[in-house]
Amino acid sequence: MQNNIYLQNGDNMKTNFLPKNKNIGLLFNCDNKNCLSFAQELIFWGKEKGYNFLLREEEAECLGMPYTDKDQWIKKISFCVVLGGDGAMVRASHTVYRYDIPLLGVNFGHLGFLALCNGSDCRAMIETIFAGQAFCLKRRLLRVKVWRNGGIVKTFRALNDAVISSSLISRIGHFILEVGGKRFVAFLADGIICSTPTGSTAYNLSAGGPIVPPHAPLMVMTPICAHTLNARSVVFSEGDNIVVIPTIKGGKHVLTVDGQIAYNLKLGDKIEIELDPKYIISTFALQDENYFAIIQEKLGFGKR
Repeated sequence: MQNNIYLQNGDNMKTNFLPKNKNIGLLFNCDNKNCLSFAQELIFWGKEKGYNFLLREEEAECLGMPYTDKDQWIKKISFCVVLGGDGAMVRASHTVYRYDIPLLGVNFGHLGFLALCNGSDCRAMIETIFAGQAFCLKRRLLRVKVWRNGGIVKTFRALNDAVISSSLISRIGHFILEVGGKRFVAFLADGIICSTPTGSTAYNLSAGGPIVPPHAPLMVMTPICAHTLNARSVVFSEGDNIVVIPTIKGGKHVLTVDGQIAYNLKLGDKIEIELDPKYIISTFALQDENYFAIIQEKLGFGKR
């Protein structure tokens, strides 16, 4: 386990990784035919090379192959290969975050911001990992708690973001933000995004928020279509604690975690958000990988 180790610059956020055994988890988007085909190829290649790809029940059913019980699956694997787009990587993070199992993203989606390689490079990257020449990048998570009547009713972790918004069509919401137990600001808006550095290039970026490199121990709050000229994104440091309170009577609000989990809120609920002090997500990275070069490549940053 490598939890509670948060280093402050890009180079030190990368740590060398050596697999404990030759068991590899395999997660993929079952609705993507290219993922299904490549998963089969990868499994047969692994058998030839002495690598054992382990499937959970859902993925095994898609391929018609044997599966490993989910509790044993998480204990047996050294790392996990994830086939798909950024959404597949986010879903995988919810599966492995308690165990700090590194994720190797293989891009079969569109942007592939979290993926290290494509299908053509995947086998070589796996060989690099087993040769002890791979590095892991530590990515921060959000810990999101829903408070109701003085108690916590739900806790979530988010690799990208937590969004509080109206669940009614075209209905604006009123939100109060507290920081460190004190009222900070209140405004009308379609919603509020709280993102990790990893998630800063997702919904946060689309809403006009800043790009934050993954090695920075920060989180970002960005209003969504605020009904004022004075609402702007705010960057918070580690240790800052944000509480969001939706306040419109009769309004219905929803908490969305990583764009994949929706939780209906009640009037009076308070949503507490902070950088998780315990859990992280590890993704494979090249030793000489440059985050800002990736920004230029994937997002066309600075291009005319």
